[in-house]
Amino acid sequence: MARQPLEDREYEVSAAQLRWRLAQLNAAGVPIQGYQQGQGNVYIITVQQPAAAPPLDWQAMQARRRRNDDATRRLTIALGVLVLAGAALYLAWTVATGAGWRPPWQAMPNGEPVVTQTDPGWTLPNPLQGAQDAAQATQDAADAVSDAVAMLVRVVLVLVALAGLWLLRGLLGPLARGAAQLAQDVAGRMRR
Repeated sequence: MARQPLEDREYEVSAAQLRWRLAQLNAAGVPIQGYQQGQGNVYIITVQQPAAAPPLDWQAMQARRRRNDDATRRLTIALGVLVLAGAALYLAWTVATGAGWRPPWQAMPNGEPVVTQTDPGWTLPNPLQGAQDAAQATQDAADAVSDAVAMLVRVVLVLVALAGLWLLRGLLGPLARGAAQLAQDVAGRMRR
């Protein structure tokens, strides 16, 4: 069987449709030779086609295939939503506990009641009181620095998480739309 000779053909598309048309041609398996800007807001795409082939029909290429609506896709979307919700809850929990908030079941320090001793009214003089006060001040300063560094690390982690979400926005958009569609489908089934 003899191969048909190939020829370069040029198709004009608007600048707004250039990437979409290139993706359509690529998906259809048409070899793209390149593209260049033409007059005004028009680009010229050069492709190779058999000499006897008819011109490309953009309308036929425009028909999109419908994705299979399978349970695996829905399960993946649901798991993705659960992972994101769990990460958001964990982030809120760590920020809240780092700021000193205690949940109701941990109202007492270390889960034990606080025991106070009554003051007898007199104390013996402590010759090391100055050193103890200085040590306590140093410990308080060290605790303040440690708390500040821990809070700074949490802020950096939050910023990194937000930057990651911004970088993944192309994936999260379909995930959110899929989660909304999943919720609508579940609500629709419950109404029936």
